[in-house]
Amino acid sequence: MRSRLHRGKPLLSLFLAIVILVGIIVPLGPARLAEASPSTDQVVISQVYGGGGNSGAEYKNDFIELFNPTNHPVNLTGWKVRYASAAGTFNPENETQLTGIIQPYSYFLIEQAGGTNGASLPTNDLKNSINLSATNGKVDLISSTGQRVDLIGYGTASEYENSPTAALSNGTAAIRKELTTGQSDRGLDTDHNALDFIVTKPDPRNSASPATPVNPVNGLARVTANPEPNAWPAGTEINLSNASVGASVYADVYTSGGNTGYELVTGPIVLQEPTRIDAYAAQDGVDDGPVASFNYDLLAPVPVADARLKLKGEHVWTEGIITHIEGREIYIQDDNAGIVLYDYPLSAKVGDKVSVAGIMEIYNNLEEIKPHPLLPSQVVQENAGVPQPLRIEGADLSSANGEEYEARLVYLEDVTIKSMNKPGEYTAVQNGQEFSIYSSLPKLVVGNTFSRITGVIKQFGNVYQLIPLNNEAIVEDMFSVVASPGSGPIISGGKVELSSPTQGADIHYTLDGSDPTNSSPLYATPISVDQDVTIKAIVVSGAEVSKVYEFKYTITDQPRIADIQGETHTSPFKGQTVQNIEGVVTQYGYTFSNGNIKGFYIQDPQPDDNPNTSDAIFVYTTSPNRPQIGDLVTVNGTVDEYNEGSASNLTSTQINLQSFQKLGTEELPEPVTLGKGGRPIPSAIIDNDQFGLFDPEEDAIDFYESLEGMLVRLEQPTIISPYWTSAGTYNIPTRVENHVPDVITPAGGLVLKEDRNYNPQRLLIAYGNPGQEVSTGDVFADDVVGVIGYNSGNFKVIPPKDGLPAINSSSFQQEVSTIEVDQERLLVATYNIENFYPGVGAAKINKLAESMVHHIKSPDIIGWWKCRIITGRRMME
Repeated sequence: MRSRLHRGKPLLSLFLAIVILVGIIVPLGPARLAEASPSTDQVVISQVYGGGGNSGAEYKNDFIELFNPTNHPVNLTGWKVRYASAAGTFNPENETQLTGIIQPYSYFLIEQAGGTNGASLPTNDLKNSINLSATNGKVDLISSTGQRVDLIGYGTASEYENSPTAALSNGTAAIRKELTTGQSDRGLDTDHNALDFIVTKPDPRNSASPATPVNPVNGLARVTANPEPNAWPAGTEINLSNASVGASVYADVYTSGGNTGYELVTGPIVLQEPTRIDAYAAQDGVDDGPVASFNYDLLAPVPVADARLKLKGEHVWTEGIITHIEGREIYIQDDNAGIVLYDYPLSAKVGDKVSVAGIMEIYNNLEEIKPHPLLPSQVVQENAGVPQPLRIEGADLSSANGEEYEARLVYLEDVTIKSMNKPGEYTAVQNGQEFSIYSSLPKLVVGNTFSRITGVIKQFGNVYQLIPLNNEAIVEDMFSVVASPGSGPIISGGKVELSSPTQGADIHYTLDGSDPTNSSPLYATPISVDQDVTIKAIVVSGAEVSKVYEFKYTITDQPRIADIQGETHTSPFKGQTVQNIEGVVTQYGYTFSNGNIKGFYIQDPQPDDNPNTSDAIFVYTTSPNRPQIGDLVTVNGTVDEYNEGSASNLTSTQINLQSFQKLGTEELPEPVTLGKGGRPIPSAIIDNDQFGLFDPEEDAIDFYESLEGMLVRLEQPTIISPYWTSAGTYNIPTRVENHVPDVITPAGGLVLKEDRNYNPQRLLIAYGNPGQEVSTGDVFADDVVGVIGYNSGNFKVIPPKDGLPAINSSSFQQEVSTIEVDQERLLVATYNIENFYPGVGAAKINKLAESMVHHIKSPDIIGWWKCRIITGRRMME
């Protein structure tokens, strides 16, 4: 058997490798290679090549190849093939009208535009002059009845079947894989371009090429429905289709008023109530296809408690207020229950009310809602207000009681940290009852006791864990005074608010430097500050009086952007209202997953001379009334520190916009070049002083902070590994030439030079879907220009929407094992599969599977690393 795996059945090895990789994404569930069963009842596009005649081309002309996998000839008269660019639409200018007969199991070669380089094509069966893109585009096949029979999207194509193939080149074509093992046909058609095609050296076939029979499918195909049966909002259009060319679909629709009987389907069926649809395909001279039945329910918003009753895989729709954001998890709740939203591309913040529909998922007993591209999610009310946390006891977090509080905002009092089980996981004690805290916040120190900890409850297996909101939510002394803003500079006329974690207590204060007493002024309204002042305050509750708390303020004029940013990671003006902050609009901020604009960056046209302070800042607003790129504006708003995810993340300084005024237009500032010939990037130290000293020349984390929001330039950066995704963000790791030469791998990646040197000069580019897989050594065709931002635990370069340059593939070829396979010996291998994660594209799965077969010779045992899987709510590697 091993002999057959190694030599006799290489495609079986390839198939098994794909299935195993797909299986990682759905642990403990059946692997699924494609969305549709292989079909052989129609002519298909079997090859596309667009590099004809270019430099390095294999052939002088572009071409499109068709294959007939059926056992009968097909008259192509009246059919046509169409081409469109990656982002373009199909139009008559790029159509080729077909004529002639394509015989059973035979090919049809359509020659297109060409050039001078490369070999001549075999004799064509038809010729036209369409100029196909060598890298990214799409081609479809239309029957004489106007029905789309087949479609292939390659590279960054906007249309495709399930997922596009990888980008092509002057030396590669997309060739459909064989369906019948060993027959060398080109008939695999599962409606999944990335899995059905391989990108490799072009190999054109024409009508004179040998026929390659496949195992034909008898009868008409089963009717399919889109979207799939589940609960959907009223008004959803259900489309029935059949893969058999020329077949009609008949449907019997059952609703509360009865059924329609079988009728010819001429358009979508609109869902208005719970509905069952029975359907089959019919065609003259052929037996009717099998009856398929589809059951649909109506989806409407329900309270969170009802949403939690849904089964895994069912659609659900609910509303709630965001209480916490932790990485890819958003916690929402209404008056009675809470639930987690996982990986939602919402431009929302804590305190916003959201309406979300999605798919119920359960990871290690934690109930989560995951997004579906056809289901709505939106912010219905900004700043709706965070609900009051619910007081609970440690005993409430037992396995018997914790479910009631899952995903809800709560607090516990008098909590002692007993032990650290592992980094980020603690055992705490309250009233003699132990419970778990899961957090990496620095305030959590073994032996410390806290008056109050506020957070959300998260289930992992049978354990209910408290997740503190942030450092401010871990209160050491409830009987204290808090000032907002805290000590530091304050804009003349600014106001200071005093508060205490102890509800109902009185605050007394002084402004003359003396210590306050019970007879000092009682705090009632914010204190206006128009000169340097020290505010001293105490908390009084009955006979109990706190110690004196002191807050010192220094008056300042309205700041410029550099003053707001400061030589620090947190603005000294946090929480204060600023006016007439001047800057040039350099770029919009947007959500990577959907492109929705959520604000804009401004940069001071008159920067200071201090390289340690950024001259740019992000202005947050979701209003469509926004300035244009290049506008010189002044903005009014409140300075804030935004945390887009985990409480352990750094924050991004921003202005929450109240109003703006356009002063004119201005040339955009020249981007700061990073690396050699520009500003050197620290290449050894991330942070060696625990943020005690702001040192951008030595500490990389301070270096990037000093450029926050500013335009920067990466000169044709080199990609150093495949990208990975997080909440719709594609992270592309790159390098540029730096003032200190890097150690480079043969493929073009970075080598770790010494212990604890993690190459902080690595530059992450954050973007939406780039439309193609990338590999180590690939190079951007032009400079990457964008702003420095912070996302998912890293500073990143963020190009403008639709502003990512093209990517040139590396010529580096993967190493091929030189081991001679011995059928009597066990072949064992290890393989770095480079940031493989749940949700990785089919193109990468296919590429890895082929590599396992062709590069490391189908080992009997493979040990994978750099493979991230989800167990419960955690990503593990």
